[in-house]
Order: sequence, then structure tokens, then C-alpha cells
Amino acid sequence: MYFESEANSFMRSPSRIKAGISLLALFALAGSFLLFGLLSRGNPTHAAGVKSTGATTGRLTPFAVIDPKSLTMSSETTAPGSTHPKGARRNQHASNAPAHTPQVSSSSPISSTGTLLQGFNGVSSRDSAVTNFGVEFEPPDQGLCVGNGFVVEPVNSAFTIYRTNGTVVAGPFNVNKLFADGFTQFTSDPRCYFDKATNTWFATILFINSTNTGARTDIAVNNSGDPTTPWTVYRIDATDNGHNGTPNHPGCPCFGDQPTLGIDAFNLYVTTDEFSILGNQENGAQIYAISKPDLVSLASQVHFVHFDNLS
Repeated sequence: MYFESEANSFMRSPSRIKAGISLLALFALAGSFLLFGLLSRGNPTHAAGVKSTGATTGRLTPFAVIDPKSLTMSSETTAPGSTHPKGARRNQHASNAPAHTPQVSSSSPISSTGTLLQGFNGVSSRDSAVTNFGVEFEPPDQGLCVGNGFVVEPVNSAFTIYRTNGTVVAGPFNVNKLFADGFTQFTSDPRCYFDKATNTWFATILFINSTNTGARTDIAVNNSGDPTTPWTVYRIDATDNGHNGTPNHPGCPCFGDQPTLGIDAFNLYVTTDEFSILGNQENGAQIYAISKPDLVSLASQVHFVHFDNLS
């Protein structure tokens, strides 16, 4: 578990900065996947224009289906033995917030510049405390996506579904529940996106297991257009220690830090910075190209390809 002091030095290291810059270049390279990646046909092979010493293909199967309307917090957060918050690399502050859902203003003017007409309170540190055993995380790693009159906002510890006027439709809930992860398990860096072309919501998050021996990127998909209906969860193994079909990278078991999202007509792209879970090894940026048609159809076999050792 990394706390704020470690995370700050970690994130500001030259290797981390270099890896972050490399992601910008990788998104430019991702354009070359559009014509040459055959993921949309269920047969991923290669991508022209990208130099890589290897690419690993695989298939994902549905892990769970999560219905936001069925989620409750009170019974699980007050259960005997449920006294520890989920792990986080952020500074934790004890909270005196009462264990009830905070009130959210439906329309709170927050600017008089003439460019912003209206705003409302999003997911807050208090929401994190309410959903996470009284513990707040600062700063929040945030995702935000909008479509069909809904706003979905996941942060490090909580997620809420709003109408665009700020009315809360569902939540706040512990963000782990959206990805079928236990309350006390480590997750971080959520992202989400609404794809208008397919009327589908996508959300991702980083996960590291409690023994620090494995990691993955969780992907939640909702193809109904209504984020309050069930989401289907898929999982990509990011451990990269040669097990479970992953490549064998130096210093692993590893985790894919700060997964970021890209999308086009063919694939969903996730890029990560790969670091050793317990050591100092940094293996650079990784690209996962996942078949968008497979995800949108909630297929039982979702094809993907993992590009590593990129230059």
C-alpha cells in the first residue's frame, strides 16, 4: 500500500514523468490500429506503424453483472468486522461525517463569467467517507462521463449517478461495487466514457489484490444507455509475470498505473504505466486494444491484444 508521501515522490520521479509523456505519443500511435488491427473481426493480429518486440492476444469473459439499483451501503459498512477502508495510495483523513447520504444541490450557480450557466456539487470527500467506513481520500482520482441526460462520476472511493441538472439518481456508493470488487480491496484511478455511437457506457479502474501478488484493469460496460441499469464487468490481468497468459516482464508482479481511455469505431483502448507492485522496476507504457463490438454486445468471449515493449 502506498501512502501520499510515497506516491508524491513516486509520481514525480524522472521515470514516471518519462512514462507519462510517452502516453501522449502512444495515443498518436493508436491511430494506426484503426485500419490494421483486426479486433473488430474477432481476430486481433498486429498493428502497422508501431514497433513492438511482442504482442499478446487473449480473450475476456464476463465476470459479474452489477445492478446499481440493487446496491446498498448500510448493511455492509456496518457489518461486524467491516472496520477497514479499502486500500489507497492517497493520504487518509479520519472523518466525523455522519453515516448518511449528503444532500446535493440540483442547481448551484458557481460562476458569473457568462460562460458557465449552472453547476452542482459532484462526488465529494464526504461521499468517500460515507461509503468508505468514515475515511476520506485526498485528492480524489476522478472519472466523469455524460450522455442520455445522465452524469456518471466515479472517484477513488465513491461513485454517483446524476441527472444533468444535478439530481441524484443513484448513490453515492463505494466505487468498488461498480466493478464487483470487495469494499476493502485496493482500487484507484477510475475512468468512464459514454459512447454515443453505440449508446454504451464504459468504465475502468486499477485493481491490486490484498497480497500484492496480482493486479488487473477492471472494465464495466453498460449497453442500455441508462447507467442505472446493470453493468457487465470484465477483467484484464495486468500482473505480467508470465502467468495466466500474460507476458513475463522484469520485476513483476506488476500493476498498470493510471489506466487511461481511448475509443474509436473498432476498439476500446486502455493505456497504462507499468510498475512493480513491491519493487522499483518500471516497464514503460502498455496498450490494451479491446474489441469494441465484443464489449458492446456483452460477448462471452471479448478479444483483445496487449502491446508491450513499444518504441
